[in-house]
This record gives sequence, C-alpha cells and structure tokens, in this order.
Amino acid sequence: MSTGDGGTPAAQSRVKIHADFSKPTRTALLSSDEVVIYVSLSQLAGSSSFFRGMVEDATPGTSQSTSPDVIPVSEDSKTLELLLKLALGMAVNKLNERWTCPADIEPVLDAARKYDFPGTAQILLGMIELSALRLKNPLAQYIVACRHNLATLRSEAFERCLGTELDLSALEGPIEGRDIAALVKAHRMRVKILVGILLSQNEGDGPFAAENRTTCARCRTSAEASALGAWSTFQRLAVAVITVRPSLEALWADAKVNEARIKLQQIQCPVQQCKVFMFVDIQRMTEVAWTSRKVKVTGS
Repeated sequence: MSTGDGGTPAAQSRVKIHADFSKPTRTALLSSDEVVIYVSLSQLAGSSSFFRGMVEDATPGTSQSTSPDVIPVSEDSKTLELLLKLALGMAVNKLNERWTCPADIEPVLDAARKYDFPGTAQILLGMIELSALRLKNPLAQYIVACRHNLATLRSEAFERCLGTELDLSALEGPIEGRDIAALVKAHRMRVKILVGILLSQNEGDGPFAAENRTTCARCRTSAEASALGAWSTFQRLAVAVITVRPSLEALWADAKVNEARIKLQQIQCPVQQCKVFMFVDIQRMTEVAWTSRKVKVTGS
C-alpha cells in the first residue's frame, strides 16, 4: 500500500530511514517506532513463506505509483534489524552489545515465527539459550528454558534452583503453572528427604546411623553432655540450611554448618583408655545416603 503523500516515506518528517536498509525498493516496512526499512520481497521470499505469499499474490503491472508500497508492522526497528539481517545473511553490528539477554532476543524470535522464517528462528533460539547461560539467577534461567523448551538448560537450572532460596515473588516473564509446580514439589520433597537423612538414627541410614552417634563404637560408653550439645547444634544448623536451600552443595558451603561438623567429628569417647572418635565421615555418609534417594526426585 502506498503512503499516499506524493513522496517517499522518507519525506514524512515523523519517520526516518534505517541506515542499513536505505536503498529504495518497491516495498518498505514501517516499524512501530516509525523507521522506514526498505526490503526486497523477492529476497525475503527465499526464506519466508509469509513474504513468498505476498510475492505470489502480487499482480504485475497494476501499480502506477512511483512511491514504494509501505507496510506498517507492529515490531520496532531494533527487532526488525536483527530479524532481517539474520534472514538475509547480513553482518550484525554490535551483536553482543545490543542483544545481550533473552528479553532482547525473544521479540525477534516471535517475529521470526510470525513471518515464518524457520531457519532464522532456529538461530535465534540458540542465541536465547547462550544468553540465558549468562544469567546469574537460576530461577530466571529456568523460566527461559521452560518457555522455549530448552531441555538441557531446564534440567541444569532446575538443579541450581534447588540450591538457592526459592523466591517465587521474583518471577519475571511468563511461565506455565505446571513448571513452577514441578519446581516447588521437588523443593519440598528434597527438604523432606534431606532433613530425614540428617535426623535419622536407623541402621545404615545417613551420617548418624548405627554406632556413629552418641555411643562409643568400641566400648559402648555414652557421650558426655557436651557431645550431645554439639550433635544437636550441627543438626539444627544443617536443617535450617536445608529447609531453605535443599542441596548438599548449599549445605557444605555454609560456614556455620561446616564449623559445627568439624567440632562434632573431633569429639572422642570420654573413656581415657579408649578415645575413639564418636562421629566420623559425616559429609561422606550424608552424600551416600542422599545418592541412594535422589532418584526419587526428578525435574520431570
């Protein structure tokens, strides 16, 4: 459709021509921020069925106007620039400065799908995944991965989310309820399992199984009150960490937990002739117990 003002779109004071798409053609796109982008429909038709249809529907020789047909579109010029340059194989200036995060690239992917550029959409999806890897917040990574069905990133981000405080009030961007539900369910289940391991005194179950607790394994002497206090302190600190960040990485990264664990492992049997260490291999035994149960909690 023509602008109808007797001149080119550039003649209108409210618009400007994109520097990288300034060679006049019979067709121009008018972005939402009023930037004119000259395009060749025949070039775009090679990779887009949308524009191929426009070429096929056009009636040769019917237009008497010397002005280009102007097509208003809902995308801004930044979005159209990256979309068209990728689709046409053009160099993209300052790519890593202007499109640095998923939020910058997602509108371009939406446009690629809207105008049916499948190859360009595939490239953009890879760009989104790479940019998501640079996000520091694992919950933000998880949201992006779920939104774009990026299975590997979703699984990795899922694990990292469980090692951090799960603050759902900080959600940014749309995400399916089932994906958040899966994360919350796994978070609660891991809390339950890890707390159970840390508090268990059953045979062969966790760091305080069988004789690795308040009774000397050699002489069967009971621990002194100070030892019981140290044991209680470690459990209390460990459970406090696990209920917020249910992962062993978070547990052993906590300075207070590690200090309490070291003190506990230094406690010896009160019998002078015995002196056996009463609490040993707490970290290793916790990890062994968790490995045997971890299969119960998945990110699916």
